[in-house]
Amino acid sequence: MQKYPLLFRYCISQKFDLCYACRLIIGVDKQVLRAWDRKTAQITDNLLSEKIKIAFTFVPGTWEESLTKFRNGEVDAITEISHTPEREAFTRFTTPYYLIPTVVYTRENSFSYNGVETLKGRVVGMETGIYYKDYMQAYPDIRDLINAHTKQHGGFRLSFHKNWYPLDFMDDQNAHAGIAAQRFDMAAQTHGIRLMEQVSGSLKEAVDAVFKKESDMLPAIVPSSRFNTKLIFTRPYLSLPLVIATRSDEFFVGNLRGLSENRIGMVDR
Repeated sequence: MQKYPLLFRYCISQKFDLCYACRLIIGVDKQVLRAWDRKTAQITDNLLSEKIKIAFTFVPGTWEESLTKFRNGEVDAITEISHTPEREAFTRFTTPYYLIPTVVYTRENSFSYNGVETLKGRVVGMETGIYYKDYMQAYPDIRDLINAHTKQHGGFRLSFHKNWYPLDFMDDQNAHAGIAAQRFDMAAQTHGIRLMEQVSGSLKEAVDAVFKKESDMLPAIVPSSRFNTKLIFTRPYLSLPLVIATRSDEFFVGNLRGLSENRIGMVDR
């Protein structure tokens, strides 16, 4: 069956895609659309289009122009867009292909930056149209938020799973222990936050407590698309390799195909 390519208008902006001499588009997002051809051992610009049978047409413009065209349906996709609740109404997001750290630049020997609250009363320059501009302008004093929440709930309620060794568990003295517990203890001491630990029998119970607003935080959880609309995730602070374990006298598993027709035990997490 012959496949006909579809026209896919792909909007780019000048933050990550640079128009060189108004003829050649270069930058991070251009590289994303390039692919490694294993057969020829070469990087090919058109390989992605050939594999998915879609022809990309690039539409350059400023960020404001690109976002407006995307919102109005004048283009089919847009690059380097940040995930915000407001944009969920007209956007279907992929998983992130690039994480951009947001930093603050100050003049040398001007002042010491110790969080957003340090910027209060200062003149701050921002990129035009950046999504967090309104948030920064309305940013409340973080200490006032902490005090108000502590007054209402007695502290920040931390719902943890008691049997996730060595990450998150209860020790022999029935105290919260593990890698996640250590990280949260450090954060609480640094920021002067009172933690109220709530033990749960399973991950599901811990997550449900947050959904029901009976708890405020989970010390450790694997990001999942099923939680995206209900939870806000930090950047990962720990990476755990996942392996398949078998008995030493059992069959060898070289890949997932080796699990065919065998009984598998899995942890519900």
